[in-house]
Amino acid sequence: MKHAVEFLVFEVASEQRDAFIKLDHEIWTSALRKQDGFVSKEVWVDETNPNQVTLVTYWSSYKLWKSIPHVELQATDERFKKAFGQPFKLIKELHKVHRWFRTKETKKP
Repeated sequence: MKHAVEFLVFEVASEQRDAFIKLDHEIWTSALRKQDGFVSKEVWVDETNPNQVTLVTYWSSYKLWKSIPHVELQATDERFKKAFGQPFKLIKELHKVHRWFRTKETKKP
């Protein structure tokens, strides 16, 4: 089984960035970690572009990731948007252009 990775890049006002990240964890990450195939999630911010937040989610397989019912994703998205209440924009879905999967991982002993 190949691991799959999801890359989402959002544009958020820098003064709302921390609130966006916190709420994403409370709503989205909490919902995703209940799904079969969820492995982990990382949040990245580029110092040179503080209005962008990159979310990297690792899945045990592409099949399990894509088996999440659309209705659950839509309900979670609506809950997040309502709770956040500030404008933001999804600007990149890099996993739609690339189909990355991990073949090897090396960690410091």
